[in-house]
Amino acid sequence: MNRYRLLFSIILLLCFSPCLRAGEWQWSVTLDGFVSNETNRNPTAFLWIPADCMRVKTILVGQHNMSEETLFDNPLFREKMQKLGIGFVWITPGIDQQWDVSKGTQRIFEKMMADLADVSGYSELKNVPIVPIGHSAMATYPWNFAAWNAERTLAVISLHGDAPRTNLTGYGRENLEWGRTRNINGIPGLMIEGEYEWWEARVNPALAFRMMYPESCISFLCDAGRGHFDVADETAAYIALFLEKAINQRLTDEVTKDGKVKLNPINPAQGWLAERWHPNQKKRAKAAPCSQYKGDVHDAFWYFDREMAEATEARYAQSREKKEQYLGFEQSGSLLAYDKKQHVRVQPRFHPAADGITFHLKAVCTDSLRTKLSDKHADATPVISRICGPVEKVNDTTFRVSFYRMGMDNPRRTGDICLLASQAGDRRYKSAVQEVSIRIPYRNTAGERQHILFPGLPDVEAGSGSLSLKATSDCGLPVSYYIKEGPAEIEGNQIVFTPIPPRSRFPVKVTVVAWQYGVAGKVQTAEPVERSFYILKPSGMAAFKSGRIDVGNGSLYYEEAGSGEPVIFVHGHSLDHRMWDEQFAEFAKEYRVIRYDLRGYGASSSQTEDYQFTHVQDLVTLMDSLHIRKAHIVGLSLGGFIGADMLGWFPERMASAFLASGNIRKAKGPSQPMTKEEALKRDEEITALKVKGVDVMKREWFEGLMNSGGTRKERMRQPLWEMIDDWDAWQPLHKEVRVVAGLDAYEAIKKNRPTVPTLIVEGNSPNNRYSNQPEILKYLPNGKLKVLEDCGHMLNMEQPEAFNATLREFLKYN
Repeated sequence: MNRYRLLFSIILLLCFSPCLRAGEWQWSVTLDGFVSNETNRNPTAFLWIPADCMRVKTILVGQHNMSEETLFDNPLFREKMQKLGIGFVWITPGIDQQWDVSKGTQRIFEKMMADLADVSGYSELKNVPIVPIGHSAMATYPWNFAAWNAERTLAVISLHGDAPRTNLTGYGRENLEWGRTRNINGIPGLMIEGEYEWWEARVNPALAFRMMYPESCISFLCDAGRGHFDVADETAAYIALFLEKAINQRLTDEVTKDGKVKLNPINPAQGWLAERWHPNQKKRAKAAPCSQYKGDVHDAFWYFDREMAEATEARYAQSREKKEQYLGFEQSGSLLAYDKKQHVRVQPRFHPAADGITFHLKAVCTDSLRTKLSDKHADATPVISRICGPVEKVNDTTFRVSFYRMGMDNPRRTGDICLLASQAGDRRYKSAVQEVSIRIPYRNTAGERQHILFPGLPDVEAGSGSLSLKATSDCGLPVSYYIKEGPAEIEGNQIVFTPIPPRSRFPVKVTVVAWQYGVAGKVQTAEPVERSFYILKPSGMAAFKSGRIDVGNGSLYYEEAGSGEPVIFVHGHSLDHRMWDEQFAEFAKEYRVIRYDLRGYGASSSQTEDYQFTHVQDLVTLMDSLHIRKAHIVGLSLGGFIGADMLGWFPERMASAFLASGNIRKAKGPSQPMTKEEALKRDEEITALKVKGVDVMKREWFEGLMNSGGTRKERMRQPLWEMIDDWDAWQPLHKEVRVVAGLDAYEAIKKNRPTVPTLIVEGNSPNNRYSNQPEILKYLPNGKLKVLEDCGHMLNMEQPEAFNATLREFLKYN
């Protein structure tokens, strides 16, 4: 009704204010076979995959409690998970605090993962390694999940919750009995407890478990200066580091008979020990490798390595010997009551503005009793952030009811808003936190009835920028929206589309919900209206697939997209298929493109010292398996050597050769196996490298590649380091067989003078050496040289525009 328009016009301005809200989740599935007692409906599982993820390495699975979604929506945490290739699954409402398989929980989980694999297009989800994570009352399930899924659990995270096999469960009932044969040996587990929720009875069972199961790998973090409900950025970063260690030390290229990724067990004896947290402790045992630890091992926890142990000690040092400060909240100028007997100790009434959904709170510093304001605090201003519930932050003192994908049909949770005040510490004071819970009336049942008219939405092509929303209320009140599922966000009355992960199955469903909360006593809450539409694959968009092919004593991981003439990209030493990210999708628009990991690199099988193979023969086997008779071969560095080997040994399989920063390698080929003298020299080199340290070698190698670059080299720093950091450095640590044909291929080139169209490409910069008269061109009648200015060795990453233009022009005429 129009008489309400002026009264609520304020909300039109607020709709365009900067807000903090829940993150996107691209897919969802309904969990059949289970009805939640919270909603009397089937729960929903939401899936988030990083926007640039080609293959998911692991999935964090959290059930709906509180801080799981705080962590999952943390921008810093999402950024780090994107780099690691980790996705999330969030189940709401939760299905089981215990993970009791006798109730069908395991079957529900396995079907959920299969359904998510099907709807998303990421087929690996069906068997991907899992990291179960739970907060508080949901923190028992991760340990039990691992015990019943040991072969699939990459790591375990108990966030402000339980120890494994404890009787002191967060949900207050009995725990499951594992039996004599079930354990979590070799699976790294992380238990986190906040300093301001400290309870020895929670910590001691974790220490006892370590002693009872000496092959267990239980890490512990006292979340110093934090409480029970929050997830600070530094805690999110710590969890991310823990997960990075788990991936690096446990993931393998092998697959079990039932399709699961084989996980390496962790040997706790090879880790570090650090003393547990003690409040107000002045002297601690020094963290050290397990075999060198001088403290009481019964009072210490295990950590992956020095970096993880020192990160733990650094967190503890932030609070040690500092004063405590205290926080409270003001509402309408008055300090809110603090009740230490309650689990959530500040619980004000909901006092909205005239629009019915905007409210105000201010975080303040108080005395220790929380009865009056205090000036004894750190030199910082306390801030308020969202923990969970239907709320978004407009500014430091203004908040707004904002429903989200949890839905509006959960009597227990729909009306619960949980916020956190936090105050950074300084050299005198440790950081402080204080939670507040507000229960909003849901629904508003008094006053005028209200209905929403929400026209249907059209399907759109991928690449569309936005879509206007035009829902209206018959009471004239402004309608709000949230995205339930899909790669999209709400900005005012617009759906703004976000990047679609590259292997997504089209069409991609987007569901948007229109809602209007009403005004207490004046206008009732409207029934929310849901509309779905689809993002369609644009015409000409390349289909994507990945797989593995057998090459004898191993397998190669490959990715393929597009259609047309085949173009195969071959990566360089210490790198993997990701180095072609700037070329893969671009050339898939016109060609059938394949990129793969060489044997011994990336996701392909490892090498062995006693098995003779060559990369060029592996490449031909890949082509045969993909039914490719001829292909354009694009290689860089080691990939260029392999391309030159193709010219020597298999020119009939080449449509053209595009060899960047490397062509023929003038070194002995497989016709001349390693001599005893060469083997002894390699042993000396390997010993020297081990003394020097692999990490030092990697950093020097990386800096050498960076230093060869021109003025735009910084753009490649992060992706280049990520690949080198992920590299296991097997080759420099072993006596590698002759994997490059080298001089064997060169002699064939000189003899046969192949007519394959060939372009040798080099980068010109002050620190990049190259020959402006490559000797190989003497024997290639259709060979030419092209020099790209202002770039070094990694020219495809440093100057992708120039590289792509050169390659496109070359392919066009060959």
